[in-house]
Amino acid sequence: MRPGRARVVKKKVRKRTKFRLLLAYAQLMLLLMLGAGIGIVGAMVYGVWKVLPHNYDMNTYSPIEATRIYSSDGILLGAVYEENREVVPFNKIPKDLINAIVAVEDSRFYQHVGVDLRGIARAVVQNVRGGKFTQGGSTLTQQLARNIYLTQKKTISRKLQEAVLAIKIERNYSKDQILELYLNQVFFGSGAYGIETASKIYFGKSVTQLSLAQCALIAGLPQSPSASSPYVNPDRAIKRRNVVLDEMYEQGYISSRQYDDAKAEPLRLAGLKKDGVRYRAPYFVSYVMRELAAKYGEDLIYKGGLRVYTSLNYQMQQAAEKTIQNGVRNAKSYRVSQAALVSLDPKTGYIKAMVGGVDYSKSEFNCATQARRQPGSSFKAFVYTAAVDKNVYGPNTGPSSMVSNVPIRLPDGKLWPKNAGHRGAGGRVSMRSAVALSINIPAARTGLAVGIPDVIKYARMLGIKSPLDSVSSLALGSSGVTPLEMASAYGVFAAGGYRAEPAAIVKVVNSEGGIIEEAEPMLQRVLSSRTADVMDGLLRAVVTSGTGGAVRAVRDARGKTGTTSENKDVWFIGYIPNKMVTAIWAGNDTFTAMRGNAYGGTICAPMWREYTQEALEIQKRWANKNQPPKQATESRDDRNRRNERERPHETQPEEDQTDQGQQVVRVRICNGSEELATPNCTSTRVEAFIAGFEPSSLCHIHGLGNNTPTHETPNSGETTPNPPTETPDVGL
Repeated sequence: MRPGRARVVKKKVRKRTKFRLLLAYAQLMLLLMLGAGIGIVGAMVYGVWKVLPHNYDMNTYSPIEATRIYSSDGILLGAVYEENREVVPFNKIPKDLINAIVAVEDSRFYQHVGVDLRGIARAVVQNVRGGKFTQGGSTLTQQLARNIYLTQKKTISRKLQEAVLAIKIERNYSKDQILELYLNQVFFGSGAYGIETASKIYFGKSVTQLSLAQCALIAGLPQSPSASSPYVNPDRAIKRRNVVLDEMYEQGYISSRQYDDAKAEPLRLAGLKKDGVRYRAPYFVSYVMRELAAKYGEDLIYKGGLRVYTSLNYQMQQAAEKTIQNGVRNAKSYRVSQAALVSLDPKTGYIKAMVGGVDYSKSEFNCATQARRQPGSSFKAFVYTAAVDKNVYGPNTGPSSMVSNVPIRLPDGKLWPKNAGHRGAGGRVSMRSAVALSINIPAARTGLAVGIPDVIKYARMLGIKSPLDSVSSLALGSSGVTPLEMASAYGVFAAGGYRAEPAAIVKVVNSEGGIIEEAEPMLQRVLSSRTADVMDGLLRAVVTSGTGGAVRAVRDARGKTGTTSENKDVWFIGYIPNKMVTAIWAGNDTFTAMRGNAYGGTICAPMWREYTQEALEIQKRWANKNQPPKQATESRDDRNRRNERERPHETQPEEDQTDQGQQVVRVRICNGSEELATPNCTSTRVEAFIAGFEPSSLCHIHGLGNNTPTHETPNSGETTPNPPTETPDVGL
């Protein structure tokens, strides 16, 4: 071979070898890139599947739903939520709303399988033309998958996860199921999650009652819920509504007439509630929320969609709120700035009204349940209950028992206590006068006769749970208690010796309608019938001839005033037997003293009268509404027997015996002489005595009449509402 030819061949071989090497290198790089691409895609797919939930059963998924709290008369008191949502089933969603959402959010919803490639292509074209990202191309199913399982971050990984989930959802669930979950899940602005809540927040009615225009407005909100809220920008909301109507018309969902009418419909909003107080009866709702949180935890309360049915009567609550506001306003001259009220049903313990202060927006501290204030003379009821039950003044201790009114000499030589209201000291007074006129010395001496540890024991037995100091001054109310405790304790007198634990929650139902809790009032006899009767008579005397004269206009009222020595707290706790017990406290949050003659009888008793008169009317209307009419006129004897039957029943002792089996008789007594009443006596009462210890002499003040004392049934034993024989000091 010629040298030249050889060089050419060698050159071609080198080129061919180089080309082959380059080709091999290119193939290798291509394989590496392909492998890398596959690896990246594989990693992304793995990442997608790694974060997907293992359980795709949408039937087990429960949207976060608000817990709703209702009064006993069906009023929604408040909704407690992390996301304010009320779930509504698909069959209650208006067709117009479904069509509106589909038209504006996903027009090919019924054609695609979760991901709409045509929609994505259209969105890409629009974004390129516009030079910015304006359309995302996500289907309703993708949005649902994102809202339930994923984040709102705009990443390729999330979009892949969203697409995989959407396809999976579409394979397992119908279009109707997907729409139902989407419409209950999505955020519509102004704190509204789901269409039912949005409907109520924007238009004040259920979604089932929405017009076409209102459906279109709500359907237009998910794209930019906060900015398009009609409360934030009504013009923008209307403009967006009209875009939805345009889409509905173009896609054939509505006629031209419907289109024109809907566009012409004005925007009528329900009005957004002001910030601050979010609930009706806010102090009561907060109290209920604390009880729920203690039982079930906050997570279930804020996310579980519970339905809580309470004991509160909203009409009585409104009367209570009005009473407290009026009462504090009327007491401004006394430098009173705060008050609280609790009203219970003594037969069940159900709280019917609760006001923890004058203005919840200024102070959320609940004075009805959290403020421990000195009860003053209203605590004396527990002292005398112990004395009567223990018979410390003889075998028939009661209203006629005489109690020393001589002050106690202390080791330092001082005399204690002093009688308030210019009451004289010395001698002896009847227990009835001591209670009615709220005289301090007999109460202090009775407390020592009973023993302070036993006074505490009886206070606990009746329902006082606050710490009580074992000191002599406890008999005069020196330890702090709450209005709720005082109402509960006096409820024992109102219920004839039975105690019912205070209760606010009647029933709790979960989001599926299953009952979680249902209250059953637990009644326990804590006082004998005789002791309860005697205390009932003593507390009646407070009203008819004592410091509670301001409530005398309320038929059958009983109660006790209370005022602290430093004029920092005033009280009135009163009741109507078997119907209602109400405690009212007034004072100042700062514990500063009130001015002048600020007494329980002058400040709290008028409030109690105002509230009770209205509350009794509400009770009467409610009872008439819920009870069938009587078929015949009820005789007095039948009424007495019915009243006895309506008392709380447990294994109660016979009404004509004490718990120790002693025979009890009831005779009518003259309030003036404390002897057997005659027809000439102007103010009388019926009182229970152990047989053999009842008074035997007739009234020496009003002259002789019928010499045969009358034995009475318990329910006719009320003091005759005649003018008192003693001048009451209504300031104690």
